[in-house]
Amino acid sequence: MLLSLVLFGSRARGDHRLSSDVDLLGVVDGGTIKDEISSRGASFYRYPIGSLQKKAEGGDLFLLHLTTEGRVLHDTAGIFLDVCQRFRFRDSYHAEIREASAIVWFLAYRPKLLEVRLLRKRLVWAFRTILIARSAEQSVPNFSSAALAKFSSMPELKLVIDKRFVLPSEALCKVAKKIVSEFGLSRDELVWPSDIEAQRDFLSKLGGVAKGTVERSQRGRKDKELLQYATGHPYL
Repeated sequence: MLLSLVLFGSRARGDHRLSSDVDLLGVVDGGTIKDEISSRGASFYRYPIGSLQKKAEGGDLFLLHLTTEGRVLHDTAGIFLDVCQRFRFRDSYHAEIREASAIVWFLAYRPKLLEVRLLRKRLVWAFRTILIARSAEQSVPNFSSAALAKFSSMPELKLVIDKRFVLPSEALCKVAKKIVSEFGLSRDELVWPSDIEAQRDFLSKLGGVAKGTVERSQRGRKDKELLQYATGHPYL
């Protein structure tokens, strides 16, 4: 049973572009894991109520996003309101910052590891996560490009985020390096390995988006190796 329906993301904030996706969260009363359905510019995320309550009580950043900016379209008996009231900020978002920092160090110096569009998505996800987490640690969460630009004292960041799918990859890499250097964790703090295979192992053990990034980079490498074999041209 659908208990609540919430619009979130740029469409909820009002800073969307014509091409922006419509992001919807559905709260249901059964099941134990989330489902995601994406089609033609719309994404629907279905979460069991118990999972959302635990995430809210644990200070999850996704829940912070929902409770801060979500627009309720339907809410049976105030279910989503209850989830929002359960949210508690954490003193530290070190785990999120660690994962995002590792992704930047992994990709920004080897941008050819991923296809260009995916590279852009991963880098922007990583440096946005770092800034969102730092603002959450101050209990003043920021999500929009304008708010993150102000929080970071980087006026140019708004344009970088808004134009992320047309900017050169080099420009995004430069911004990502700057943000991770100022707000994230350094390579020394991460105990960052120098060998690329050790770096892949490091990200895989972090799980989440970091693990997914490694898997996509390895898939891309295999595709390039097949292309090299077929054409006789080096892929890097």
